[in-house]
Amino acid sequence: LKAAMLKRGFAEAKLKKIDYRHNLEALLKEIQDRGIPVTSDTVAVIQGFSEQHRTHQLRYTVLVDDGAKTYWPPLPHVFTALDELLTLTRISTHGA
Repeated sequence: LKAAMLKRGFAEAKLKKIDYRHNLEALLKEIQDRGIPVTSDTVAVIQGFSEQHRTHQLRYTVLVDDGAKTYWPPLPHVFTALDELLTLTRISTHGA
């Protein structure tokens, strides 16, 4: 998401602000607000991972049985979302 924003002229300093740093949903909203299409399946994957990413659970506690449920969509959905997000890092006709 950050790479897609940078390709479209989003200031790197702004991406480092607390509003965006680990907030996948805020980054997604910025992309969508710029008119960049993101499929509903990819939106669902991003939203599913967002809280875990924001709180660093995927780095530190996902392998610990702390009673918290870990979001993990089917791998084909993850790979499709990753392909789509990588495509957004290319210069495209969608947005500046």
